[in-house]
Amino acid sequence: MIRNVRPWRIPLAVVLTIGAVGAGWAHGLRVVAAPQADGIAGRAFYSDETPATGETVLLFDAGGARLATTQTVDDGRFVFALSRHGEYLVVAEGEEGHRAETRVRVGPLPPSAASPVAALDDARLAALIRGELQPLREDIARYEKRIRLQNIVAGLGFIVGLAGAWVWWRARRGGG
Repeated sequence: MIRNVRPWRIPLAVVLTIGAVGAGWAHGLRVVAAPQADGIAGRAFYSDETPATGETVLLFDAGGARLATTQTVDDGRFVFALSRHGEYLVVAEGEEGHRAETRVRVGPLPPSAASPVAALDDARLAALIRGELQPLREDIARYEKRIRLQNIVAGLGFIVGLAGAWVWWRARRGGG
């Protein structure tokens, strides 16, 4: 059966398949969000690192009720103002049905310190730490979702191995 296939069709099929898979991965929507001093801030982006500009971002409470809706700005960032702590679901919806979601737990505010100056310093310190952690959270999310070269090579090796096993089986079956 393999003798009837024109030799140029197999490489063409492989190239088209790999191209189609790459195009699908290039447009995966991602969202990263973290608690801030007065709410939730985050960033929506595509798997190729392009900011998701002008996309809709929804905020839901733990019960599934929609609390707020906003749009991402030029760099894909968004902010929700909150007045209470709890667990929230942040959902980014993009064009063509793309959707990404993440859960964010906003804890209670730290108890007041003895003096107003100390409380201000604690609040400022907490805000600075959150601000420094946000880029790290984004980097981790990008790393987890990225297709690595080793995964591609492993997938191609698996396909070649299956094809080799099939050819061996056909040769053995035809020879006996």
